Amino acid sequence: MHCFCFSIAFHQKYIHLQTLKKTLEQYIVKMKVIVDNKIPYIREAIEQLADEVVYLPGKAFTPEVVKDADALIIRTRTICNRELLEGSNVRFIGTATIGFDHIDTEYCQQAGIIWSNCPGCNAGAVEQYLHAVLLLLQKEKGINLQESCLGIIGVGHVGERIRQMAQSTGESVPWRRPDRLTRRKTSSLTR
Repeated sequence: MHCFCFSIAFHQKYIHLQTLKKTLEQYIVKMKVIVDNKIPYIREAIEQLADEVVYLPGKAFTPEVVKDADALIIRTRTICNRELLEGSNVRFIGTATIGFDHIDTEYCQQAGIIWSNCPGCNAGAVEQYLHAVLLLLQKEKGINLQESCLGIIGVGHVGERIRQMAQSTGESVPWRRPDRLTRRKTSSLTR
């Protein structure tokens, strides 16, 4: 299911790449995309967009390799910074991850490189995993979910899905948003 969730999140990147392709078609004849070879289910989608697709391990992205690429589809293993991108044709970076600390966003802005991440792409998989674990605890250990409490700290993409799932099983679900706790600075959870 994780791969299916990634496919849905990747749809957003697909739209960005379609826009990039239309823009690049005004200036160049071919679009070259370099893709991390560990990203599942991307071949069919990306090969419809790009004229040339190169699949490499994330650590194999070097300045020499990316210099004539128009777009990069990466994971956290590829650090996209000035050292990698300067002097290249790269105009789009899509990361198949929630976080983007491996992308130098300031440099990308200066260089006119559009980038995008996949926030929430694993939320469904985490929800399903936790739901299965809770049902297994109910079955194997006799835990009554309706009499249980599941505390959630952080109700972003994943936390919200977990909250909804737990409430649907009848659990009590107290939750907190860390940003609210930080502002209050009164909770022991922020120490």
